[in-house]
Amino acid sequence: MNRYYKFIQENPRKYALFPLIAYWLLIFTLTTIPGNYHIDRFHFSDKVKHFLAFYFLTFFYIQFLIFYKRKIKISHLFFLSFTILTLYAGFDEIHQMYVPHRSADIYDFLADFFGICLGFVTTAIIFLNYIKKK
Repeated sequence: MNRYYKFIQENPRKYALFPLIAYWLLIFTLTTIPGNYHIDRFHFSDKVKHFLAFYFLTFFYIQFLIFYKRKIKISHLFFLSFTILTLYAGFDEIHQMYVPHRSADIYDFLADFFGICLGFVTTAIIFLNYIKKK
């Protein structure tokens, strides 16, 4: 893991910011595609897709904040991340109400929320050594 930390620390904009922006744009783009035009290459439950999408979004978001915002307290970092990601999950569901052949679903939001929660736990475990040094 030390190599990974050093790799990202060398250029946090390139290795922490770019993946976050690219992934977030991918999620937004996929949720903007009308439902009847959606080509489903991954035959998972809709809830599993929501869970995984926000699980990885949480990972990229926290990774970015850990390496890019060096002077923020860890407690503030997690509160800020949790709030922003949960609000985005809600926004994403509301946004889908206006996309043809899509709808807002509370269960999709809950899958997003649980993805965020588990993303926090695993990201904290992965970056625990780095966080302790801060």
